[in-house]
Amino acid sequence: MKHFYLYYSYEEYGRGYIGKRECWCLPEKDIKYFGSFSDKTFRPTKKIILEEFDSVEEALEAECVLHNFYEVDKNPHFANKARQTSKKFYYVSPLGSISGDKNPSKRPEVKEKIAKGNRGKIRTAEHRKKMSEYRKGRLKNEEHKKKIKLSNCRYIYTLISPQGQITETIFYTDFCKEHNLNFRKINEVARGIRLHHKKWKALRYPISKGDK
Repeated sequence: MKHFYLYYSYEEYGRGYIGKRECWCLPEKDIKYFGSFSDKTFRPTKKIILEEFDSVEEALEAECVLHNFYEVDKNPHFANKARQTSKKFYYVSPLGSISGDKNPSKRPEVKEKIAKGNRGKIRTAEHRKKMSEYRKGRLKNEEHKKKIKLSNCRYIYTLISPQGQITETIFYTDFCKEHNLNFRKINEVARGIRLHHKKWKALRYPISKGDK
């Protein structure tokens, strides 16, 4: 008995390939075939059976739908060089024949299988929501904000007030706001372009990893 199935072969943490296959063995035993792709740099090691069909026409139609849905010819994640079209074959897909639950691009189980290959794990809507909430909460954390800000700092600034008071700081823009100073002009003073700004003087030197 001949079997017809749709598959997704992929490189672990790399690109993927959506294709249709006909074989005499059971699809799960067809383990050595990964696709008829022309890209020699694509080296898939894994394959997921997306769906089985009763005829080559149904398999071909489903392949066309997924190729269009994921835009495999433009999407850099896919190794497919072009979208499958039924015009090149003996079967012409009737309009509207693959809609609703029959449409593989709408079926959650097919999406999850491709997502598993794309990211190495299934990411459901619930999982994505949890990750989004986690990231939002983390970004609201003041300590985390400070770490990001600190990692972007390149210089330590020594600022000298008109009264001679000396202040060393990494976050000189915050210091300028507190003392009603223009941080661009203070930066020019630190770089030697200006002599002073509002009688404030400044020096700067590169920050080392140890200082952070």
